[in-house]
Amino acid sequence: MFLSDLSIKQPVLATMMAVGLVTLGVYSYRELSIDQFPDVEIPVLTVRTQYIGASPETMEREVTKRIEEVLNTIAGVRHISSTTTEGLSNIVVEFRLGTNIHTAQQDAQAKINSIRAEFPTEMKEPVIQRLDFNAMPIVSVAVESPTADVKTLSSIAEKVIKKRLETVPGVGQVNLVGLARREIQVFVDREKLKAFGLTYAQAAEALRRENQDVPAGKLEQAKQEPLVRVAGKFHSVDEFRRLIVAVRNGRPIFLPEVARLVDGIEERRSASLVDDRSGLSLDIVKQSGANTVEVADGIEKTLHAVNAELPAHIRLRKVVDNSQFIRDSVDDVQTKLVLGGALTVMIVFLFLNSWRSTVITGLALPVSVISS
Repeated sequence: MFLSDLSIKQPVLATMMAVGLVTLGVYSYRELSIDQFPDVEIPVLTVRTQYIGASPETMEREVTKRIEEVLNTIAGVRHISSTTTEGLSNIVVEFRLGTNIHTAQQDAQAKINSIRAEFPTEMKEPVIQRLDFNAMPIVSVAVESPTADVKTLSSIAEKVIKKRLETVPGVGQVNLVGLARREIQVFVDREKLKAFGLTYAQAAEALRRENQDVPAGKLEQAKQEPLVRVAGKFHSVDEFRRLIVAVRNGRPIFLPEVARLVDGIEERRSASLVDDRSGLSLDIVKQSGANTVEVADGIEKTLHAVNAELPAHIRLRKVVDNSQFIRDSVDDVQTKLVLGGALTVMIVFLFLNSWRSTVITGLALPVSVISS
């Protein structure tokens, strides 16, 4: 009764209050974070371990079983499952609802660290991650060219495109899929080594010794002491060809005399298929709590800018955009609200046959919805 009496006796005040509520509602709506999934913590951890070259049986015995045993002692563990293949161990740990997953992750890391000495020395560090649906890529971009090879595309993507996308507000991580880094490969011929009286270890030591940057101390200046470093790493096949492996009877033995050099690419650890063709793509993950739609808009603007700067034969094309589902869902909700409001007003008018009551309903509905 108080609000109705106030609205009747003080119409100007009531109108200003309604306008103020609508203004606050519009502002809050614009600042509202929009995402595909709710921000919830799923009580699940994954532990991924690589031991290249190990058989499934070795992985199961030396890695998976040992990790499972220590993880089972963490408080709140509900279920542990694992998958072991050649050189790879994947363990999924489910916790009871209500378990602090951040604390559980720290406990899991501490438990695994406590048995690190028992693992094979060649094994890579186990990677512990929380299950987070919001950590999935929101946009995937393909790098395409009818003429450039994957090595050239990888170099441009890693040095230019990736760095530009990482500057977009809200972007947390940019992952390159199908990356093929340049690698100068040295295939040593053991028979040729024997002919010169050399060993594989001597050839490897010559490569290690000559192909490195060497610190050279400090440079004394008036107000600064910059560090000096002698650049000795090789960057071309020609530099490798001039490398002297050893000297026999006063004659230098060059690397091509005992080895074959190939300017190729390193072994690819991931693959990207675009239109059923092998290619290169970038998966973009947003920061936690960032607005997916706003981040996707920022990525779109950056892609247009980068495309304008790249050579004409290299193009960036957005192949996946998860923000579009969110846009469609929001548009659908807005359309349903408008239709629902219009139908409500029509039904009120048809039943009451009073334009005054219809106007009141027509004003009250949007004010209440927007204010809330």
